[in-house]
Amino acid sequence: EEEEEDDYLSMPLPNTTPTRETLTQRHLRQQREREIRGRPKSKAELAKQEKEKREAALKTSIIDERNRGWRLMRKMGFTEGGSLGPTDREREEGDNGEEGDKGNARRVKTMQAPIEIRIKEDRAGIGMEDEMARKVRDAVGETVKERESVDPEAYRQRVAEEREEKRCEGLFYAAQKVAEKLDMEAVGVQEEDIGRKREVPLKSINVLWRGAVRYREACEEKKRLRQQLLDGLQRPLAELDAEDRVALGLGKVVEEELEEEEVDEELESFEEKSFKERLEMIVAYLRDKHRYCFWCKYRYPDEGMDGCPGTDEDSH
Repeated sequence: EEEEEDDYLSMPLPNTTPTRETLTQRHLRQQREREIRGRPKSKAELAKQEKEKREAALKTSIIDERNRGWRLMRKMGFTEGGSLGPTDREREEGDNGEEGDKGNARRVKTMQAPIEIRIKEDRAGIGMEDEMARKVRDAVGETVKERESVDPEAYRQRVAEEREEKRCEGLFYAAQKVAEKLDMEAVGVQEEDIGRKREVPLKSINVLWRGAVRYREACEEKKRLRQQLLDGLQRPLAELDAEDRVALGLGKVVEEELEEEEVDEELESFEEKSFKERLEMIVAYLRDKHRYCFWCKYRYPDEGMDGCPGTDEDSH
């Protein structure tokens, strides 16, 4: 079947005659308008309205015969589209006639429009914005110069070295824990007793993992002192002895000479090395002393360590 074509001549057209407002509709409209006019505007609305009025006034041209300022400027010789002040020809004549050669060096930038009004929206002093902008420009300029002076290849190499040193740092700390565990087990210390209060001088401990012991004891001492202070603050004043009263500032203050920490030159010399060098030293120590391969994470039963692919990380 053929589709019926639309007959546009006989199509019904909507009624475009505006309907007359009823009495009820007019009453509701007037009531809404009165409510809008009677509602007090918020601070944000008042500020927005004031800003719109100010921008509209600033955009309004003063070139109008009804404007007194415009009429006064015309009497002073100002023409529409010109600039304020003398023309270039008048300035050249004045320079050559009055000041001679010195006048030729003077260049006055004429103004094509009045000074633009800028509303300050912050509490910074006059000129502070320009000073901050200058500092930002200087900082950006220095950054751009540094980027231009840096060799991309040298930068990539430096970043790679820093990343590798950071990775070796984590591996070294892990190897320290393994070395401490194996050394303590070799002298008969149980695994659960490792890390408790030591009974030997700090300098007698192997320098490869001596730093880990010193760091752990320093953290424990800080924790103990903090807990001791909290416990003292929670105790009633009547239960405090003389020493506690002095510690809390409630008794006589006596100056006490603190025992100076002994300098460990051997440990300081060891920690001056890079983490990569320290890692190589402790890995070699684990292999020679305990037949333990840090990369295999395995302790071999024989001296030859059969089955270990090599001494370095790349071999694994």
